[in-house]
Amino acid sequence: MRFRAEVHRAYTRDLTLDLGEWGSKREAEFTCFSHMNQLLVWEERSFGFWQARTERHWYQIVVVQD
Repeated sequence: MRFRAEVHRAYTRDLTLDLGEWGSKREAEFTCFSHMNQLLVWEERSFGFWQARTERHWYQIVVVQD
């Protein structure tokens, strides 16, 4: 199982940056943290789909099946 990390604009939800695929959710979370340089609070919206929001961006992590 792999985890894809993405950054979207907060108001339009347009994809801003694809942060790639990672071997663990923790690695994907760290990549999002590194991009924003602040702690993010993750909410699991559905199985295999997590989101965190800042004032300007939505961060999401999605499970990618191999």
